[in-house]
Amino acid sequence: MTRSVLCCPKCKRPVEARDFLSNPAMVGFLDSVLPTFSCRCGYRGFPIKLSLKDYGKWVGKPRKGSNRMKKPGFSIAHMHKPTVELVGKTDHKTLAVWAIDCVERVLPYFEEKYPEDHRPRNAITTLRTWIKTGLFRMTDIRGAALASHAAAREVNEDNAARSAARAAGQAVATAHVPTHSIAAANYALQAIYRATTSDAAISKERDWQYQHLLDLRKTKEKWVGKPTKPARR
Repeated sequence: MTRSVLCCPKCKRPVEARDFLSNPAMVGFLDSVLPTFSCRCGYRGFPIKLSLKDYGKWVGKPRKGSNRMKKPGFSIAHMHKPTVELVGKTDHKTLAVWAIDCVERVLPYFEEKYPEDHRPRNAITTLRTWIKTGLFRMTDIRGAALASHAAAREVNEDNAARSAARAAGQAVATAHVPTHSIAAANYALQAIYRATTSDAAISKERDWQYQHLLDLRKTKEKWVGKPTKPARR
């Protein structure tokens, strides 16, 4: 199976669920239907699919003819090229475990602020169930993902708690599309950035994510159900 990323045909930015103008509930779940979306670059229309190999060529590549100054802060659209390439070589369930481990390091940002809201945690539990049983039910996966993203929307501000809930929603969708694991890891990085505003913290966590995926690939028999240490700072 060739793994792909939905991107804007003009600027090659990955398309997020909130960008779509129609059928938002189906984003990331239908390979044959591509709803229209609106991109930050001004493009409005259908996205394109790029293989991870082709998309990796665009990661970190300057936009042609662009003289804009580099914007400060963390960008969810930026993807670590070595990680993207490693994901393309990794099996489906290992990526699901990796997504869980990345998210669980930041999930306390949400759970400590909203202790009665279990939707992001339920998303992680749903993914764990799929890893252990191999039984895929689209209604369960979609429902858990949408519930976690709903929890993120209800935060009503761009903070670490919202990013953590987004990360959980992307993680559970990994059961259907493996490349959602990349989005889960990136939203985890965003949570850390919003909590710390530290480039050093982001760099440290990104290095951990890459090394952890390498480790999981070597020790697959040990990873199911293994707890991870929170990345709180």
